[in-house]
Amino acid sequence: MGMMFAWATKEYLLWDMTLGQIVLYRNKAIQIKNGANESAPGLVNKSASELRKLREDMKEQIRLAENPTINPDKELLKAKYGDIE
Repeated sequence: MGMMFAWATKEYLLWDMTLGQIVLYRNKAIQIKNGANESAPGLVNKSASELRKLREDMKEQIRLAENPTINPDKELLKAKYGDIE
C-alpha cells in the first residue's frame, strides 16, 4: 500500500488506522491501479428483473443439487423421445 500512498507506512497503519480504514484504502488502491470495472460480476448494478432471474436460477441449481436423481438432460430426452431407460 505504501507504493500507492506515500503516507501509508507500516507504523502508521499499525498504530493510527483501524482495520476498516486499511481495507478501504487497499480497495481504493486496487481500483486506481486496475481501473473501476463497471461490468464486474455482482449484484450492485443489476435491475430488479435481472436479480429475480438470478434468484430463480440459483433456486433451480439448489433444487438439482439437493435431488441428484433429477437430471435435466435426461428429462428433456425423456420428453422428446419417451422413456429411454
